[in-house]
Amino acid sequence: MANIRIPHLPNEILYEIVSYVNDEDILNLRLSAKVFQSITAGRFASTFFEDRAYELSAKGLKALVKITEHPIFAPHIRTVVIGHGGKHSSAKYHNLLEQAFQNLAIIGNPISLGLRRVRTSHNNEPDDLKAARPMVRFLEDKMLVAAVRAQMRLENLVSDTQDSSQNRSLPSSEIHWAYFLYDQAAPGSTIHSRFSGLQVKSSPAGCNLNKSGEILINFQASRLVGSYFSFTGPEVAVPYTFPTVFARFIWRDVSWMTTA
Repeated sequence: MANIRIPHLPNEILYEIVSYVNDEDILNLRLSAKVFQSITAGRFASTFFEDRAYELSAKGLKALVKITEHPIFAPHIRTVVIGHGGKHSSAKYHNLLEQAFQNLAIIGNPISLGLRRVRTSHNNEPDDLKAARPMVRFLEDKMLVAAVRAQMRLENLVSDTQDSSQNRSLPSSEIHWAYFLYDQAAPGSTIHSRFSGLQVKSSPAGCNLNKSGEILINFQASRLVGSYFSFTGPEVAVPYTFPTVFARFIWRDVSWMTTA
C-alpha cells in the first residue's frame, strides 16, 4: 500500500477524522499536522476561548488584552472572569481592563462578566462575606465603569465558585461568595440594571473555565432558568427553585442532586 501524506488527503477525509476526535484531544490533533490547524480552528476557538478567566494582575490582564486582539480567537469570547485577590490596590491595572473591554466592544458580541475569588495570604478571611465586599466594589466601580465606557454589550453576571486551594468543585465555602453576589444584585441595584441575569459556575482553576456546573438566574423573570451539574457521574438535573438551590449549597449537601 502506498504511503499517503496527511496534507494530501481529500478534505472530506480530513473532516471525517476530525469528527471522531473529542474536545480534549483537539489540541493533540492540531499538533499532528499543520492542515488540522485550519480545519479545527473554529472548534478549537469555541471550546477553549469562549469562557476565559484571568487574575487581576499585570500579567493576567496583559494576557486578556492580547487574546481580545486575536483576529481568530477574540470573536469567540463570550465570558470574561477576573480573579480578585481581595484587599489590594489594582489601580495600575485598570487601563489594561479598559483596553480589553474596548477590543471586545469593537467585535460587538454580548459579554458576560464575572469575578472569581483568589485566596491569598492576606485575604484568607474567616468571614467570607467580609472578604467579598472588596470584590463587589471592584465590580461596580471598576469593571462596570470600564465596560460602560467601552460601550460593551453586557449579558450575564458570573460568579465563578472554583476553589483552587482545595482543587474541587461545588459545593465549597466559595458558594458564600455567589450567594453574597446574588444579594447585591437586588432589583434597583446597579448590578441588576446592567446585567440580564446571574450565572453561578463551578470550574477548576485556570484560564479556561471548563465548566463542571452552572446555574442561571434570570433577573427579569426572577426565576431559575436552567442548571446542570456534573461531578464524577453523569449530568443531573436540579429540580429545585432558587433560592432553595443556594441554601442546599451552603449546607454542603450534595445528596439533593437527583435526576429529573
